[in-house]
Amino acid sequence: MKNFHKISPLACYVLFACLLSGSALGQQLALNPLQITWVMTIGEKGDQPGQFMLPGGITADANGSIYVADTGNNRLQKFDSTGKLLAITGGFGWDSEQFQQPVDICSGNMLDFYIADRDNSRIVRYNKEMHFISAVYANAALEEKLQFVFPISLSMSIHGELFLIDSENSKIVKLNARFEPAFSFGDFDWGQGALDKPAQIHVSRNDQVFVSDQGKQCVLVYDYFGNTLAEIGRGVLVSPSGLCTGLNDMLVVADSGPDQLLFFDKNGAFFQQFGANGNDFGAFNNPGDVAIQNDLLYVADTGNHRVLVFKITVR
Repeated sequence: MKNFHKISPLACYVLFACLLSGSALGQQLALNPLQITWVMTIGEKGDQPGQFMLPGGITADANGSIYVADTGNNRLQKFDSTGKLLAITGGFGWDSEQFQQPVDICSGNMLDFYIADRDNSRIVRYNKEMHFISAVYANAALEEKLQFVFPISLSMSIHGELFLIDSENSKIVKLNARFEPAFSFGDFDWGQGALDKPAQIHVSRNDQVFVSDQGKQCVLVYDYFGNTLAEIGRGVLVSPSGLCTGLNDMLVVADSGPDQLLFFDKNGAFFQQFGANGNDFGAFNNPGDVAIQNDLLYVADTGNHRVLVFKITVR
C-alpha cells in the first residue's frame, strides 16, 4: 500500500516558499501546476430568490447548470451557467417539497438529484427541473447495520448506487440501485478505517470512496466494498469538509479550518493550496462543499453565503 499521508518534496517546497515570501495563499506560485481563475460569484446573504443562507451543498451538470442546497433557507436553487436563477423549490417543513436542513446534494446521471434532508431523516430525489420524485426515509425496522438517522452527505456511483454518511452513528450506508440499504462500513469497530467525525463523502469514477473526517483531520479512502485503502492529508488538513475528484483524478478538499482549498494528486500527495480567510473573490469563510465539471470548480462558500466559480487551467 502506498503511504498517502506523506507530503511530497514538491509540496514541502511550496509550503516553504509560502513561509519565505509571506504571500497570501491565493497567490499563484511559479511551481503550482494549476492556474485558478475567478469566473463569477453567485448570491449573497438573504432569503430572497437567488440569495443564500449558509449554502451547504453544490453540484453542476454537463450544461453548466448549478444546483445548490440552500441549507439555512431550507430550499434548493438552480442556476444556469451565467449565474441566472432558473428554479427554486422548498421551504421549512416535512412534506414532499419541503426540507429541514438540506445539507448536501449530488447527482450521478445528471437527470435526477438527491438531497440529504438531515433533520427529516431522509434522502429526497428530484429531477433536473426540480420536481419531487420520491424519498427514502430512516427505517428503524431494519437491522442496526442498515439503519441511518441523520444523513449529512451523499454521493452516487457510476453504477447508480448511493453512499451516505449517517452522522448519528458515524458510518457510511450504501443504498443499492433500488435505493434499499445494502451494507454499511466505517463505524466504531472498523479498525483503522473507523470514522470519527465524518463530514462529506465522494465516490469517484474509479469506484473509490473518499470521506472527509474532521475528527481525524484527514480524508479516508475505501474501496467500493468498504475496505480501508489509505488516509490522505494527515498533518496537512485541519477541518476538511467538501471534496470532489476532477482533472487527472486529482482530489480537491475544502478545508474549513484555514478556509482554503487543498489539491492532492491521484496518489494522494498534496501539491497545491488556494485561498485564505476573507470575502474577496479568492477567499473563503467556512467553505462547505466543492464540485468540478469539465474545467470549472464550484465552491459553496458557506460562511460568506455565496457560490464561487473558478476556472482551472493546467500549466
